[in-house]
Amino acid sequence: MDSRQDIQAILTGLRDKFLLDLPERLNDIEDAVMAMEDEATAVTAFDELYRNIHSLKGSGGTHGLHIITSICHQMEDSVAELNGAFSTHTSVQVTTLLAYVDLLRQVPDHAALGNDFSTLTQALNELSLSNSGKEAQLLLVMDKTLSAAIKSRLKGKAIKVTVIKDGLLALEMLLGHRYDMLIASHYIDMLNGQALIAALKLSDCDNKKIKTVLVSTDPLQMNNPVQPDFIFNKDQALFAKLEPLFDSLGHHVLQQ
Repeated sequence: MDSRQDIQAILTGLRDKFLLDLPERLNDIEDAVMAMEDEATAVTAFDELYRNIHSLKGSGGTHGLHIITSICHQMEDSVAELNGAFSTHTSVQVTTLLAYVDLLRQVPDHAALGNDFSTLTQALNELSLSNSGKEAQLLLVMDKTLSAAIKSRLKGKAIKVTVIKDGLLALEMLLGHRYDMLIASHYIDMLNGQALIAALKLSDCDNKKIKTVLVSTDPLQMNNPVQPDFIFNKDQALFAKLEPLFDSLGHHVLQQ
């Protein structure tokens, strides 16, 4: 066995061990979810739950199990929506979080049957649709500073925002989950914004026709025949240009 095979055997062993330990980690997550229904333990459970989901999301990506990353990403969004308002929203949110846990519990079986996660991806997409209601789904692929500035301008609008910094992970999310608009910075990790948008528009997924916006600090050489719908400079006029798009996005979803 050469060194490459040795390394692959080690990685496979680590992945198998991760999947073997996954049910126990999910038990901890489920316990934290249930503990949020008790006002006395809600705050502590919230912190533990968020920490465990974030850790599991990173571990899933490390072992090439991107379905885990996708499920955990949506779980993080659901947990973040609570924002401390446990008494108002917890019962509904607990049901949603437990549905995500159920999907995660199915991952080892699907991995053992050839790593075909298509049915889990479909179920995740359906769960996302059932939870989105009349909110538009906006995907931001950019750094925290710009995404925070955009999110601050969306308060009061019927728009749910998902933020990702990794272009490849963003593409995976776009191929498996419904979104109504994509805004990507050109300079992002793994896959730049221009390539991300081109890959989306050339795909066969339902999101191929959504509006796309590319944001860049520098003039770009746009040699690809597949172009973003909008290209905006990252300058003082950026938010004035984005505002009409946000308004039309919210109105469109509310009229559906």
